[in-house]
Amino acid sequence: MFRSLFRERQNRVIAMIGIALSLSIALIAIVTLYLSLEDHGRHLYEREVSIIGRLVSLGIITHDDVAKMLSEERSEDYEAALELLKPFGYTEEPPGSFEFSDGAFRSKVIVIASLSSITLAILWFSLLTLVAKKQSDFLKDTSLRLDALMNGRYNSESVYYGEGDTAILSAQINALTRRLEKTMESVNFERDKMRGFISFISHELKTPLASLKTMNELLIDGKEMEREQMEEFLKRSGEDIERMEWLIGDVLNVARIESGAIRFNFKKADLAELAKDVARRYSEIAKSKSLKISVGAESTATVFCDERWLSQALDNLVKNAVNYSPDGGTVSINIFRSEAYAYLTVTDEGPGIAAGDTPKIFQSFYRGSSAVGSRKGTGLGLALAKAIIERHDGDIKLKSSTEKGSIFAIELPIRQEE
Repeated sequence: MFRSLFRERQNRVIAMIGIALSLSIALIAIVTLYLSLEDHGRHLYEREVSIIGRLVSLGIITHDDVAKMLSEERSEDYEAALELLKPFGYTEEPPGSFEFSDGAFRSKVIVIASLSSITLAILWFSLLTLVAKKQSDFLKDTSLRLDALMNGRYNSESVYYGEGDTAILSAQINALTRRLEKTMESVNFERDKMRGFISFISHELKTPLASLKTMNELLIDGKEMEREQMEEFLKRSGEDIERMEWLIGDVLNVARIESGAIRFNFKKADLAELAKDVARRYSEIAKSKSLKISVGAESTATVFCDERWLSQALDNLVKNAVNYSPDGGTVSINIFRSEAYAYLTVTDEGPGIAAGDTPKIFQSFYRGSSAVGSRKGTGLGLALAKAIIERHDGDIKLKSSTEKGSIFAIELPIRQEE
């Protein structure tokens, strides 16, 4: 019990103060008793001298008798004197004439002991009250902080510095507060993200579904519809179906990668070769827009990766660059490396990304102001690329963006296959 009590620094300080004050009170009491004893002894001495002087004055004893009395001490003298003094009220117990001196001394002792005890009792009662008040204040503050946490208020903070259980509990509550705050921030972020997801999916699916429903009704009712119009309707239906498949596929891929549901098959691969394969996929689209796609590698950059998924991340970057670059422009893919990392950049000559869009550009379903109104993307390409790169322990970021284009940079660690 005492060990747990004295783990608190403030309790140790209060206890030391109490002990010091108690010792001071005890020392004062001892000194007072000592002085009282001296005073009592002096009083008895003066009384004895006065009695002897009275006997000499009455002629009962002489100076020689005094010398003999002081030099000799016999027990039979006490018995003889007591027998002689019995008619005057003297017995083996002190007579009333002695009550004054002994009673005064006893009274002093009682007063000193009483005052010392009362002072010590008041002192320790005050110190214990102080300790109890501090503990009560801490419990009250802790109760208020826990109540604030239960009501979703995380800005109340009370720090108890020092040692002991109080400081430990306070630190744990502060840590719990910060953790709950971060958890709620994450929950709110995910909730807002889910709202945006539902809103986006609802909007993106509503349009093609409504179009499919309308065209399907027209095809059913249009018995005499010309073949060319039917083929146009079927072509548009196919595009809408393809777009929905594309959208649903991207949503599922992002969700599966972020949740860790996809197991990556890592092996060594040449980053430059992966980039060239991606560039070849868009060669026909580039030709139709008179675009030039160039791939430049300063040196061999072998990385440990899942080729399929890393190609998907590169594909999303190159697809955006091709889609948003003007006719006759250039899309550049450059690879270089350091001792520990391989770097790949994709540079386009598109409209660029506004400064206000930069912090959100890798969020799911977010489309920058330059892409508003365009049906070229779902807002998931960069989010999917980011999720893939992070699963490779790498990083992807918007390196720079101006009105004449953007540069996206991928950083991947170079490590040996385990």
